[in-house]
Amino acid sequence: MYSFRNLLKQVHLYLFLFALCEIAYGGMTQQTIMPQVRKVVLVLGIVYSAFYFGRMPFYMRVMLASTAVLLLYLVGESLDRYGVWFESVNFTSQILYPVIAGGAFVACVWMGNVRMNVIIGIIIALFCFNQLVLGRITEHHFNSEERSMTAAEAYYLVLPLIYSLNVYLLQGRVRFLYYALALGIGILASFHRTVWVTSLAAVVMNWFFIRTYIQIKASNILTQLAPVLMCAILFICCLFYVKPELTDNLISSFSDIQNANNQGTGGWRSEQRDIYMSMVPEHPFLGWTYEGYDKGEVMATAENEEWRAAKGTFIHSGYIYFLYNFGLVGLLLQYGFILITLIQLHRIFDRQDAGQWALLIFICSSFVYAWSYQLPDFFWGFAGIAIYLIYQANLMARWRQHPLNMENVQQPELEAEIA
Repeated sequence: MYSFRNLLKQVHLYLFLFALCEIAYGGMTQQTIMPQVRKVVLVLGIVYSAFYFGRMPFYMRVMLASTAVLLLYLVGESLDRYGVWFESVNFTSQILYPVIAGGAFVACVWMGNVRMNVIIGIIIALFCFNQLVLGRITEHHFNSEERSMTAAEAYYLVLPLIYSLNVYLLQGRVRFLYYALALGIGILASFHRTVWVTSLAAVVMNWFFIRTYIQIKASNILTQLAPVLMCAILFICCLFYVKPELTDNLISSFSDIQNANNQGTGGWRSEQRDIYMSMVPEHPFLGWTYEGYDKGEVMATAENEEWRAAKGTFIHSGYIYFLYNFGLVGLLLQYGFILITLIQLHRIFDRQDAGQWALLIFICSSFVYAWSYQLPDFFWGFAGIAIYLIYQANLMARWRQHPLNMENVQQPELEAEIA
């Protein structure tokens, strides 16, 4: 039975998981409230991480301490160059992703029992509400230019896709196979090519990790998938008949993926990545920081005069963004954080838990997604859940090492200590 206190704990966690993306605001790409909410979440993350610093896994404490040092360096540079503590709060806050993870970790500790199926249900509910109830789907033209969702919104769908697939593979619940197929079609219909590639990579990685735990035969998968697959193909054929331009749009998008270095928006992004990458060797360790921020978008042209006046830039690669702005130090802090989290999570989690499998693969998929985009803020909320699972497993392991303690502790007391 849900009490108001339990509901408040859940909402508190969901603040870190959903309030940092357009999906929580009707899917609109321009929201004046979202930057303000982001500042609140960052402040909460800083406060929570400070108070719960001692309870976090060791590597997390190292990441937070290293982030604090890098933050002090940026504050010092801002004072030196501009005479203010933070010339750009938004630019400086890009390195504060560990405090989002730390805040989500603390929210999980307070909550005590994180249910991935509930979180995944909320993702699907928000997505359907935005697209169907609010009518965002009417703005979707099924091409790579006019879409009804951002790449970050579409990236959310990778998590329920893998979860649904794994519930079927681990438990044999056929309806989840159909859910996975529907989610796959939804991702395809989003027309975000980066999310297409990320989803495919996630499915492949998932198969590689989970193959020895699968309880269902391949022949059964084909038999159970055939009827709904035939219906899906029939529906898609009818859709192509009604909207013949879909065929050309899909062919064009797949062609853009195959020729990403010289075709479509991928060609511009490839040129941008090359230009910024060529500048990295000039400041390899700590990056260009505020000097690069002052330069703005170096690809500004006469047709884009507004770029010349703007400071900072959005680089279409998370790797190159961190290399350019914060150097090898920033890059290793961010992706080293993800890698260590993955290693620790894979070591301790329950192999029969579809939700934990989905979380692991979702975090793995970030390495693919980051090639074209900076990782969205909400991603670090899910990283915080992973850190909580690691903390929980380590706490249980310490109890098991002291059997006398286990004999003298009642189950409710043990659960309270873990929570």
